[in-house]
Amino acid sequence: MTSRSRLTVAAALASLLAALSLSATFRTGTWFWPAVAAVAVTSAGCALGRRLELPRPVVPLVGLVGLIVLVTWLFADDAILGLLPGPGAIASLHELAVEAGRAMTRYTSPAPTTTGLLLVSTAGVGFIALVVDTVAVTYRSAALAGVPLLALYAVPVTIVKSGVPWPLFVIGAIGWLALMLAEGRDRLSGWGRSLGRREARVTVDTAPASGTTGSGGTAVSAEPLGIVGRRIGAAALGLAVVVPAILPSIGGGLFPGGGSGPGPGRGKGSASSVTVNPLVQIGSDLNSLTDAEVLRYFSNDPQPDYLRMATLDIFDGKVWQPASLTATGLASDPMPRAPGLASDVPSAEITTRISLTRLRQTWAPVLYPTTKVSGLDDNWAYDGATRNVFSVTGVSAQGNTYEVTSRHLQPTVEQLKFAGPAPVDLKSRYTALPVRFPDSVTTLAKTVTAGATTDFERAVLLQQFFLNEKNGFRYNTRASTTAESPLVNFLDTRQGFCQQFAGTFAAMARSIGLPTRVDVGFTRGTLTPDGDYLVTLRNAHAWPEVYFDGVGWMRFEPTPGPTGVAAPPWAPAGGPGVNIPGGTATGDGTAGGSKKDQLTKREAEGQIRGGVGSVTSSATGQRFPWLFLGGALLLAGLLLTPAAVRSLRRRRRLAGHLDPRTAITSAWTELSDAGMDLDNPWSSARTPRRTADWLSAAYFEPEATAAVGRLARALERVRYAPADAPLPATEHSVGADARLVLKAMDQAASPRTRWRARLMPRSVVSATANHVADGLDAVDQSGARLTGALRRLGRSVWPRRASV
Repeated sequence: MTSRSRLTVAAALASLLAALSLSATFRTGTWFWPAVAAVAVTSAGCALGRRLELPRPVVPLVGLVGLIVLVTWLFADDAILGLLPGPGAIASLHELAVEAGRAMTRYTSPAPTTTGLLLVSTAGVGFIALVVDTVAVTYRSAALAGVPLLALYAVPVTIVKSGVPWPLFVIGAIGWLALMLAEGRDRLSGWGRSLGRREARVTVDTAPASGTTGSGGTAVSAEPLGIVGRRIGAAALGLAVVVPAILPSIGGGLFPGGGSGPGPGRGKGSASSVTVNPLVQIGSDLNSLTDAEVLRYFSNDPQPDYLRMATLDIFDGKVWQPASLTATGLASDPMPRAPGLASDVPSAEITTRISLTRLRQTWAPVLYPTTKVSGLDDNWAYDGATRNVFSVTGVSAQGNTYEVTSRHLQPTVEQLKFAGPAPVDLKSRYTALPVRFPDSVTTLAKTVTAGATTDFERAVLLQQFFLNEKNGFRYNTRASTTAESPLVNFLDTRQGFCQQFAGTFAAMARSIGLPTRVDVGFTRGTLTPDGDYLVTLRNAHAWPEVYFDGVGWMRFEPTPGPTGVAAPPWAPAGGPGVNIPGGTATGDGTAGGSKKDQLTKREAEGQIRGGVGSVTSSATGQRFPWLFLGGALLLAGLLLTPAAVRSLRRRRRLAGHLDPRTAITSAWTELSDAGMDLDNPWSSARTPRRTADWLSAAYFEPEATAAVGRLARALERVRYAPADAPLPATEHSVGADARLVLKAMDQAASPRTRWRARLMPRSVVSATANHVADGLDAVDQSGARLTGALRRLGRSVWPRRASV
């Protein structure tokens, strides 16, 4: 294998190792082998172009043709001879690309490997491999190949909510380092025979000679390429530890869509893997600069309720996400009575005609509880547990117009108060919390609901805890959701939007045994003059539901402030004096009732703040400002360290208490380092007097010229005169002359060079690099000595058979 072939293989390997980071974006590994084929084809195509000695700009075109043929063969229909992209194949690939675009808006990471996403990943990895091969092999610049490799790694970093595991970065970095070493070896081989470690078995009868390891030992010579490789490896190890900590991993928040799990399938009772979390888009929708229309509807209900789109019922400590959906029937089929809803609950039948003008989702908004949907084709079904209407084929809801028949529930307070216990299986499912759920959040929930005797009272008090202005919660669409513990961070900062309020209510409610889930959809919208309601991006909303047996799932509203958000009639946001059976909600986290069970306002507030504080004292959300400040100070200290070292070194060299000979030598060393810092180093081959003449001609005024001349003559006397010869007396101190020369050198440089010399002096950086290199050389030599010792030990234990 030629050196160019080895470099081609190294480039392909580097691209493939960097592509492993994509494993964090897909649920299965079916993307890998098409990516391997793409890397192999592009690398082989470029190698063929170089073999044919084509012009360098033409070489990557050969690899690109190979990639196009591969993608056509794998993904396109109606290809010419099954390989060449004709009109039919191009149309097929375009359709898959459009499907991939829809999938990117529908799915959250890790996503299923749909055909469209598989096309994008294969073509993307192949193109990156083509760029890497062109840069590193064709144009012989392996260092620049790190840019496309980093771009490939940045793709999952920017879309995977939980972040990319750091070992994937290390693997990609190893590939790039291997590529650089391969290029270095290839360049070195052009100068002649490559250097390597050679062992000369030398039998020594007397004392070991220089360069040997002892009697019967071997002389071990350092391998320059090995030393360089180990140095680069050590540097890469440090980068592998530091870089993943500072790269933007976009960690998951309380509600980013990081869910996974089975999803809707076509037909009754069918299931296929789909991961869709509409909460991903709420934050960006609420912060959108354009309040775009998403749907319009007409209802015969004078007070329409929220439009529900999806239900999230799994909480992993950070993310609320939907569970598996079962296509119980087509959306157009009559739906049975909603779970838990008895026939004696007062309700009115409502008809709503909905037109989805710009909503691109695989969920169709409906009103709960839905009894029938008319106008949707067989691509749409409903889930039996949630009554959510969804696409079983992944088509978008945009452009559909349909009619929803639903019930507007009007339960009495008595029905909610005296609701029976939830079925065991339902309660177990909708009260589930992660194993490490913070105990003090549970304590806070119990404190807030202290004095309540029924589940309904607990739910009302929990809602009032968020709505009462005295508790300091504030609606803020710009609030961060990326803390390590978003739940704790929200309870600490008390700022957020509907996602945080709904999710925190649901988590706290579950912690005290209330079956709860989170819904996503839209608020009522704005009534237009023609009688329709207009719903825009700003109406995107999330809210919790609590289950009451005999009534079913009932909406609560813990989010304060935004237009269109309204508490339900059975749990009004009335502040102090909200009447509920069994007591009066004070809005302070207490409930009227027996004095024995009632906390005073001050005690309640103290326990609420204390409960949260005990959690946030160890939460990243509270530590973040201090960590950020500490990190900033640490970074500033690291950046200023070279300047500080340079300043201290100059002060020490020009100190007045040094003996004359040391003062002269140190002053001249300081001038040499200053020349290096100012991008004008001088050669050590010049005599001091020649150096002084060169400096004077390049820089100085007469006074500085005289000073550097005196320093040069004094240095010559120190270097070349007998050690006991007295130095000539002078009225100018060495330090003063040195400072005068340094000032002249500084003034002769450009402002940019002066600032760089002050903030990042090359003399310090170079000295540090030399020390590190010396340390690595010492480690390398120790390893070589240890290897030699082990080999000698092995030969003494298992002596080789003498050759005949």
